[in-house]
Amino acid sequence: MGKSVVERLNFSLVYSCAALLYRQTPASDHADMHTTLRQLSDHLSTNNHKLQHILENPLVSSPEKRDILCALFPHAKRLTDFLHLLIKEGLAAGIPAMITVFEKIYWDKAGFIPAKVTTAQAIDPDFKQEIDAFIAKETGKHPQTTYAIDPSLIAGAKIQMGYDLLDTTLKTQFSKLRQCMKGRST
Repeated sequence: MGKSVVERLNFSLVYSCAALLYRQTPASDHADMHTTLRQLSDHLSTNNHKLQHILENPLVSSPEKRDILCALFPHAKRLTDFLHLLIKEGLAAGIPAMITVFEKIYWDKAGFIPAKVTTAQAIDPDFKQEIDAFIAKETGKHPQTTYAIDPSLIAGAKIQMGYDLLDTTLKTQFSKLRQCMKGRST
């Protein structure tokens, strides 16, 4: 089922805000803006989302919200001005999504792709290099890879490359086999 009109409009607005911030930031400052947005994202996701609640709270005045942002990011005037504008327009709830979209724009324009590799056990650095080379070949971009361990996978790997997922885990293969066997027994 497709997204509702409201969901499409919200995504369009969030994307437009992220794209505007990207365009308004000088190219030489894109990496710094990305880093600062990651820090803001960390602030928004810690302490049970207290900062997000403050930014969305109508009882906290707009100047107070601006002061909080300026205190958190004293050297990021462009960002604090932009966020203050979003807050004044009642768009504070969209800030986390806007950060995610900005990050995707940044990675894409810089020729990078975020990747996450999950394996059942730790893998050695040489194999990590092979995985990074595979991701680069498949995507044509430079992978920024994070690695995680999930023993429940049994063996194999899950490789998330941007929006694409390659799942070669034994856990998934067993699950597919179970589904196939259920289909034959009916």
